[in-house]
Amino acid sequence: MKKLLISLAVISAINTGAAFASDGVINFTGEIVDTSCQVDTSSKDMTVNLGKVNKSSFNQAGDEESATKFTIKLTGCPTTQTGTNQASIKFEGESISGDDTVLALNNAAGAATGVGVEIKDWTDTPVSMRTAPTSFLPMDASGAISLNYTAYYRATADSVTSGAANAATSFTVVYN
Repeated sequence: MKKLLISLAVISAINTGAAFASDGVINFTGEIVDTSCQVDTSSKDMTVNLGKVNKSSFNQAGDEESATKFTIKLTGCPTTQTGTNQASIKFEGESISGDDTVLALNNAAGAATGVGVEIKDWTDTPVSMRTAPTSFLPMDASGAISLNYTAYYRATADSVTSGAANAATSFTVVYN
């Protein structure tokens, strides 16, 4: 019995050591700043009207229609921050299943189907609803920046039905 207990203690010590083995290190870096950007009142709670689009404009999944530009203006951004003083926007809306760059339409009775809303940044790159942005723009010397985006209706299926086509997303300012 003593041999069994000693054997179990040795096996337990070996297994415990293996459980705490280190394969790498993650360092977290960042900076706390005095102030953050303020979203200009014209950009805070805006409505972007994509208009009325005939369902026959969408022939297959991936077709885009009704390109509409909008701008999010920031002021009072920190200009003494370490780094390049750049900002961007992280969008956080409900995306369609399987493609986090297309906002799902509001799930209301009579809503259109087979279509969503896609947002592209100033580099014409679709933005993700789930991950941090990859494109940033520099702030001017006064700490202001205008971030230009374009919204589209994007077919998510080969067949689109008519109905209300409304979507919403919240956003957060991200610094680089």
